[in-house]
Amino acid sequence: MNKNGDYLLKNLEEKFKQNEVVLSENEIIEGYEKIKRDVFALPDVEIVIEPWQISQKDEDFIYLTFDYGIKNQGEVRIHKYQFLTQDNGNYKLQMKHSDFFLLVDSEHQSKSRFIKSSVLVEQLTSDNLRPATKFYSARKEFIFALDTLNFLAQKDIHTGEQVEK
Repeated sequence: MNKNGDYLLKNLEEKFKQNEVVLSENEIIEGYEKIKRDVFALPDVEIVIEPWQISQKDEDFIYLTFDYGIKNQGEVRIHKYQFLTQDNGNYKLQMKHSDFFLLVDSEHQSKSRFIKSSVLVEQLTSDNLRPATKFYSARKEFIFALDTLNFLAQKDIHTGEQVEK
């Protein structure tokens, strides 16, 4: 293909031997699994909580007043790791669809029960008139694909067998 013989089989084999594997197969799999765990651990729903919705706070928890049924009221205790504090004093509550929260009836402890995150979101959005931000699975799939490609690009892997793996 050229006069120097660069494309002869033996010359190509020598060049290929100089190529080095950037990551082992195990490193690629571990990186992939970590990205997958991180992306699918993202919240399904995010809702703004205003300071007036908070009945009390302590070192680990924030307590929200919750109305249910006819003239029934209780408190929902939510761990602070689920909240992001905003500059304006509001909080963002992040939760999964599968989360449950303990609703403690303030007058009758025996009426305490667990409620689904969807019930909590419905109550809180009707109280402060702010719609919840929902993170759909298609968005998570896109983030996952993008993070996976970024992982490979950071390791200078752009083409070839390692990308396929």
